Amino acid sequence: GGEFFCVLSGCIILHGHGGDIGRPGRLWHYGQRRSSRIYPFYWIVLAASLALVAVTRGAPLPPAGRLVADIALLPTLAPLSVSVAWTLQFEMVFYACFAVLVVNRRAGLALFAVWLGFIAAGLALGPREGTALTALLSNYFGLHFFIGMLAAWVVRHWAAPRPGLWLAVGVVWFAATGAGENAGLFIPTLFLP
Repeated sequence: GGEFFCVLSGCIILHGHGGDIGRPGRLWHYGQRRSSRIYPFYWIVLAASLALVAVTRGAPLPPAGRLVADIALLPTLAPLSVSVAWTLQFEMVFYACFAVLVVNRRAGLALFAVWLGFIAAGLALGPREGTALTALLSNYFGLHFFIGMLAAWVVRHWAAPRPGLWLAVGVVWFAATGAGENAGLFIPTLFLP
């Protein structure tokens, strides 16, 4: 599911904001649309989780630095208060990189190339230790955003013959992958940052 979420996100962001690339005046609009779709609901879940832990376990709030990282979804090596929010950390890094693309096409493309380099190094050498950002950038999981952006580019520039067939193949492939994973035919290599 996380992989599908990131592929879908890459596709939607390029499809929806491709016209914003290289137009710095669109940065506010882009940032507002992206943050309004992630933060409000996440903050409600975070507040509820922290309150539940405080009530059931009597635990205090996390230290200030961790709380800021939790609230802003900043890359961190510490576990998040909402453990499944690690995918949102990836999402926020992707949004930030795309924001650079909105401000300056050349700088954004260079940044995405650097990120692809980190992913390639992570795949070749294993995930990198060090800072939270380095660990996150070298994780293969980020590759899913690039696959989604590639899909958006293909859809925009290529009229697929027999689109119903492509859809059917995609749905079957997606279902077969999930069924194969559930049946234990293969184990996905998911490295959590």
